[in-house]
Amino acid sequence: MNHPADNIIGVSAAVKKIRAELDCAARSDAKVLLTGESGVGKDIAARVIHQLSARSHMPFVAINCVSVPDSLLEAELFGHVRGSFTGAYRDRPGLFETAHKGTVFLDEVCEMSARMQALLLRFLETGEIQRVGSDRAQSRIDVRVLAATNRDPEQLVADKIFRADLYYRLNVIDIRVPSLRARPEDVSLLFEHFLRGYASARGIAEPTVAPDVIAALVAFEWPGNIRQLNRRSKKSSIAW
Repeated sequence: MNHPADNIIGVSAAVKKIRAELDCAARSDAKVLLTGESGVGKDIAARVIHQLSARSHMPFVAINCVSVPDSLLEAELFGHVRGSFTGAYRDRPGLFETAHKGTVFLDEVCEMSARMQALLLRFLETGEIQRVGSDRAQSRIDVRVLAATNRDPEQLVADKIFRADLYYRLNVIDIRVPSLRARPEDVSLLFEHFLRGYASARGIAEPTVAPDVIAALVAFEWPGNIRQLNRRSKKSSIAW
């Protein structure tokens, strides 16, 4: 069975460093703030931390804080009781309850509204959740919280967009996930890894990538990072 850190593909010094940092973070139960550009694989890094941790046999629940409207995010995280809003036909636990004893990953946490930041801070301080529409707090929830952002959280704190007290609560362990530009020696490995996956899914032989194509891939800056490289490999696999 592969080691969870093998999901961080590459041989560069940057990859070796991030693997070591993830392994170290997994030995702790402290909160982790993952930073880095969009598309670098912060979600994969969070999952690796969970898989290496003592909570690995318990749920890993992830949510992108941008993808859920603010009006619904509270219910998604903390749950709701029947009749609390239109469409709430039954009691429903939130993600924190669902992940009890496991890990919750809050992607793009810095996009939360001021109100949601306050609710998250209260949970981090007390460990208690209060479902939307309920007049009392639930019993304490035991989860490890990992968070990520592609923005500069310290600048957001300075600009009073993100709460300083919440930032310090989340930023117990700070891990910067490197951009693809910082690890050019990994580009060909990643591209061929993605190609193998697409070829296998289509039931065709793994295509051979010409040296000049590899050179062009390595020379490109990849502003969208690994996500963009993955899309490029998918397009290439269709052409074969």
